[in-house]
Amino acid sequence: MPDRRDLDIGELMTAFDAVVRANASLMTQLSSRAGVHDTALRALVLVSDTGYSTPTEVAGFLGLTSG
Repeated sequence: MPDRRDLDIGELMTAFDAVVRANASLMTQLSSRAGVHDTALRALVLVSDTGYSTPTEVAGFLGLTSG
């Protein structure tokens, strides 16, 4: 029988996955309503949160860089 810590980790992973899926769905809905691509909306959120971001930071945030 798994110990309680293993169950807690599994529950956390399940909850995290649900949050990630809900966030993706929300971003898709919001970008559609705003008439912009969801990647553009994610970039705008980053810049809004940080106040300023370089093009390299935005590309990294969006996963557009190879390293």
